[in-house]
Amino acid sequence: SATMCLTKQTIKKAITKKTKAILYVCAYGNVSDLDAMASYAKSQKIFLINDCAPALFGSYKNRPIASYGDFSVLSFFADKTITTGEGGMLLSNNIALINKVNMYKHDGRRERGVDVIEYKGYNFRITELQAAVGVAQLKKAAYFVKRKKEILRSYSKKLSGINSVRLFTFNSDGAIVPHRVVIFVPSAKHLIAYLASLGIGVRNMFMPMHSMPAYDTKGDFPNTQEIFKTGVCLPSAPSLTDKNIEFICQSIKKFYA
Repeated sequence: SATMCLTKQTIKKAITKKTKAILYVCAYGNVSDLDAMASYAKSQKIFLINDCAPALFGSYKNRPIASYGDFSVLSFFADKTITTGEGGMLLSNNIALINKVNMYKHDGRRERGVDVIEYKGYNFRITELQAAVGVAQLKKAAYFVKRKKEILRSYSKKLSGINSVRLFTFNSDGAIVPHRVVIFVPSAKHLIAYLASLGIGVRNMFMPMHSMPAYDTKGDFPNTQEIFKTGVCLPSAPSLTDKNIEFICQSIKKFYA
């Protein structure tokens, strides 16, 4: 998919009688046709998990991206739109599901102060200090979103005309918050090495899951492999200055001159 996200068509090809859930990932804040995905999951009576960690504050056809799915998952890691350092959040309209999840994150207990463990749970509670940081970050969210979009526009303007560089474009059907600015080039590793030598903090795309030692999934995923070989994530933090962006873009132009 040109969106780097799952589509109804890709799911239909992969689904079996054993399929219990669809894990939908909003790649770098982007989405495909979420309405079609949600409708298909419902028609097949399959759980839809919406990993919209990088897509917070984004919308698709005037509906919040985080509102799709049986539940959606957010991350507040350091590079997300708002951060608590670490930690995350689960959203759902299903109160029974939320109540059960709260037990799993609290050592299998129903509430604090109760020592009866009903399920095998985990200690996934965010600290009150982290929560306070998150509340403070919410007050800055509008600025962060605005700056992210400005940075994407600036890169788009300054990188235009470089034949070896293609800027990843986000779904025009939504008000997408670009989590990262992504470009595609002939060889990601060569450009990354060059920019790193200049002190520019770039990184490659996420390593394909099927090639991770922990999973070692059998199969051929040519699109995923091509994205990994050619995709480069450029610096895109809200603190990035126009001078920083100019230096990065001029360095890329010099590399391909």
